[in-house]
Amino acid sequence: MNSHLKPLIRFFEHLPRNGDVELAILKTHLLIEELLAMIISRAAKDPSAIEEANLGFAQKMQLARAFSNLAREAWLWEALQALNQTRNKLAHRLSATEIQQRCDAFIELVERSQNIPTDEILSPTFGRFHWAAFKVFSALASYANFDASTLRKPTLLTGSAEPRASSDG
Repeated sequence: MNSHLKPLIRFFEHLPRNGDVELAILKTHLLIEELLAMIISRAAKDPSAIEEANLGFAQKMQLARAFSNLAREAWLWEALQALNQTRNKLAHRLSATEIQQRCDAFIELVERSQNIPTDEILSPTFGRFHWAAFKVFSALASYANFDASTLRKPTLLTGSAEPRASSDG
């Protein structure tokens, strides 16, 4: 299996199959938090110190933003902040109205940047939240799982590209 597809497969494996938005909020939040931790760990000289710090989502988001080349992707960081606010409302409030308002704000933010999903993409179990969550997750996953060792570099002698040595064996 292509290693670039693993995060996307993981996302869909954990997304609730029944379309439950509240459970999707919680699971998406956790999956994205894993990606943020991955970005931070790759940038850290001592990743174990980051793990020991026991950082929350908001702190991980800011560190990942600082350590990545994604700073100019303003929509992504706004969406991550909106997702975190939605998750926090869900975790600390029972009001369905408040949760729905936060969820709608997250969806609208993503749609402004990534367009509105077509009817062919949506279904009763994959709605606008799921689509927006996938857009945010896939944008972050493509950066977090990027492996520079797979790039080809031109050689001086032939001008052609040859694969670089992989660092993972």
